[in-house]
Amino acid sequence: MQIQIFAQGLDVPDALRAYVERNLIDVLKHHSERLTRVEVHLKDVNSKQKNGIDKHCLIEARPRGLDPVAAEHDASEFKEAVHQATLKLERALQHRIDKHCLIEARPRGLDPVAAEHDASEFKEAVHQATLKLERALQHRIDKHRTH
Repeated sequence: MQIQIFAQGLDVPDALRAYVERNLIDVLKHHSERLTRVEVHLKDVNSKQKNGIDKHCLIEARPRGLDPVAAEHDASEFKEAVHQATLKLERALQHRIDKHCLIEARPRGLDPVAAEHDASEFKEAVHQATLKLERALQHRIDKHRTH
């Protein structure tokens, strides 16, 4: 995973650069094999004024075989903006990868399968509907294989 840091009109201190790289590597470690490049864009929104939420971080990750995923965060300090944007990016990446895996895992040529169950408790209804869905899906796959 290649990490690139860009700063619009700023000199990025080595300590901040190291923090950005460590934070990305630590938080995105589960996705590092899938990522080809991660771009970090830092910007001081109103550099002339002190205080306030004026540090902006935009991070764009490029997972192999998928469209880029981006997340951003504004904070009063760059470290906080980077950390929060990285956490948002990790969630967005996981969502995109999960969605991609579901689409890839779905057997071709099969219609969607649905199941429902009424129960007095929500947890029991979800559990029973899940069991029904598993059985219906397995039946559909078995039937598809025999044809």
